[in-house]
Amino acid sequence: MDTLMNSTIYNLKEKLMKREVSSVEIVKHYLSKIEVNNDRTKEFITINKQEAISNAKKSDMKIKNRENIGLLEGIPVSIKDNISVKGMKLTCGSKLLRNFISPYDATLVKRLKNQGAIIIGKTNMNEFDIPSHGSSARDISKYSINSSQTPLFIGSFTDGSIADASGYWFRPTYGLISRYGVVPYSNTLDYIMTKTKDVKDLGLVLDILSGYDELDSTSIKTEKIDYISLFSEDSLKKIENMKIGLPKEYFDSEIGNKKKEKVLNIVQNLEKLGAKIEEISLPYIEYSEQLCKIISSAEASSNLSRFDGIRYGTRTESYESIDDLIIKTRSEGLSNEVKKNILLGTYFLSSCNNNDYYDRAIKLKNMITKEIYNIFNKIDVIVCPGDNMNYTSLSGIPTISIPCGDVSMQITGDKFREKEILRIAYLCDKLFTKNFNS
Repeated sequence: MDTLMNSTIYNLKEKLMKREVSSVEIVKHYLSKIEVNNDRTKEFITINKQEAISNAKKSDMKIKNRENIGLLEGIPVSIKDNISVKGMKLTCGSKLLRNFISPYDATLVKRLKNQGAIIIGKTNMNEFDIPSHGSSARDISKYSINSSQTPLFIGSFTDGSIADASGYWFRPTYGLISRYGVVPYSNTLDYIMTKTKDVKDLGLVLDILSGYDELDSTSIKTEKIDYISLFSEDSLKKIENMKIGLPKEYFDSEIGNKKKEKVLNIVQNLEKLGAKIEEISLPYIEYSEQLCKIISSAEASSNLSRFDGIRYGTRTESYESIDDLIIKTRSEGLSNEVKKNILLGTYFLSSCNNNDYYDRAIKLKNMITKEIYNIFNKIDVIVCPGDNMNYTSLSGIPTISIPCGDVSMQITGDKFREKEILRIAYLCDKLFTKNFNS
């Protein structure tokens, strides 16, 4: 087994601090694996080789001198290519932005760099995050979902895009992590998500990335919480009397029996530890995917209007007027999938359709949000199998996905209740899911 590639952030931090391995060795090891596989997987658009090695040398010097050591000192990180990293390409997986270089760092990138993280590359994605034809709006990029080649991956996702069983995924409360410097697809449904190899790593990363940012109008001022100290034995005892809701719409639906069986097995073990189990109902859940499609398409059509060949990206070589420049640049630079999405969103927002589609979708979104908040007056967390979690995106609540063998279990909490879902996810992973994953 490749111990470095399978190591958690905490494992690597321990090895670095004991001087068992250097950051340069770790970074070179990851780079070599990425370079070998990238021709086949196309996972990375940009590989930041020289700068990553240079920064790793600086981290090794800090560790050697035991000074100014960050929480992610010397740790390789991959970033989805719709997040700005100064001096690196910001293509959004598109032809139109294929040569665009970001002039600044996104807020989350600044926070990573301030803690010594090594940006090793930018990962591939669907063009401007638009789902491929025939897929639902909640699909994660076919590239970034497999981003397991670094101990930490960070991206933005939309419409309930929560993970498969390939790793540990965390999407905090809307507004808890700044999106400044992230190219938007759907402003009200875009979230920052992190992927690691361990629940404790998710807590560490959230501790670094969370916090108010005056540059982001959706950023929310909240009390600073210590997410790192959640995982003590005393903290785990707080599971007793925790109320866990099981949505009947998921357990009664056509999710495979295998998924239900594994998740219910874990829930039964939590009950033995003192948790209280209660069946709940999410009556509007059947509309959530359609709502996400309408809202995201409408907002994307507006957001994508900025890519006109004048302010950003490449432009057509031959044109006779400003209008001609914009038309030809967008015709040549955008794929058919993106054009379809723009047309659909424009249709939803048109004066004759706005009340029937976008306005009604927002009203129903607010109804779903109110219903979810009422549910959390009675329970602490929601647990369910599978990856269809659009309602969490609509209501802005935090969700964690942990692997149970070849399926995933998702734990959802009320707004700003990340502590509860991190704690229960850690307990499940420590005591139960390892049996499936081994």
